[in-house]
Amino acid sequence: MLSKSHLMHTPQSKTDERTSVRNFYEQVGWRETSPGVYEDARRFEDLRPVSSDYIHACHMRVNRALASRGRYLLDIGCGPIQYAEYLTYSEHFAKRLCVDLAYTAVEAARRKLKERGLYVVGDVTRLPFRENCVDGVVCLHTVYHVHQAEQ
Repeated sequence: MLSKSHLMHTPQSKTDERTSVRNFYEQVGWRETSPGVYEDARRFEDLRPVSSDYIHACHMRVNRALASRGRYLLDIGCGPIQYAEYLTYSEHFAKRLCVDLAYTAVEAARRKLKERGLYVVGDVTRLPFRENCVDGVVCLHTVYHVHQAEQ
């Protein structure tokens, strides 16, 4: 089975891989194909109604691993926060710190969270934050986009 990175292309370097990922999400992946459905999900996720209860339960299970409350929830590779369940992750945090390589993702996250978020277009391998400044972290569907040497 091919991964998303293989479907985009096989880059030769870390820089090529980063550029490939950013370009895919800016130009294709975070394009909304219908209300609330992004091209990335349409291509790579099971969106059939028969799967919806299971997918919902999987998304909600993330909450069990998060602190019950805090000041900042760091969302690494936030994407457009495309599912309602994803919004629940930061309900008990003062702010959600959204970081994504794609500007379009950060802007979509801003439209959903408004003043409840802080927004950074940035590389997940070079986060511009001091240690221990967040109370929780989510990183969904992201690590496989990072060059293996940087994982």
